[in-house]
Amino acid sequence: MKKIIKLLSILSFAIILPITLAAQKGKGDNSNSDRLYDVSTVVTITGNVENIEHHFNESKKVEGVHLMVKTEEEKLISVHLGPAWYIDNQDLKFGEGDDVVIKGSKVEYETKPAIIAAEVEKGDFVLKLRDQSGIPAWKGWRKKGKNRVN
Repeated sequence: MKKIIKLLSILSFAIILPITLAAQKGKGDNSNSDRLYDVSTVVTITGNVENIEHHFNESKKVEGVHLMVKTEEEKLISVHLGPAWYIDNQDLKFGEGDDVVIKGSKVEYETKPAIIAAEVEKGDFVLKLRDQSGIPAWKGWRKKGKNRVN
């Protein structure tokens, strides 16, 4: 009888542990940029917004906002801000021609250099998108309520 109880305990643990770990990881808002963000590659760039793009991730069913920024070195780089539903609910808006200072993780995305933004500064305003460890501000954020971070 003790062997059966011990076996059932081990079996229960083997089933519950993966479910618990998956729940801690979270669902829905995870994107490739969440997994690519690397605190060891954080850089700060200055540039001018050339274009604002919305990219739809078919597998995640989420639309992301990217700024195409021309740096002081005349290089064009894609800056990944975050999900459109979050960016659209912030006070700070971006337009073509805006001068910006971006702090974020420099990565390779679809074989091209990109930056996953942690902060975007425009004039006297700063939009904080990630904390020091790279966790997105929208994690746990409710679409119904606004939690402004600028």
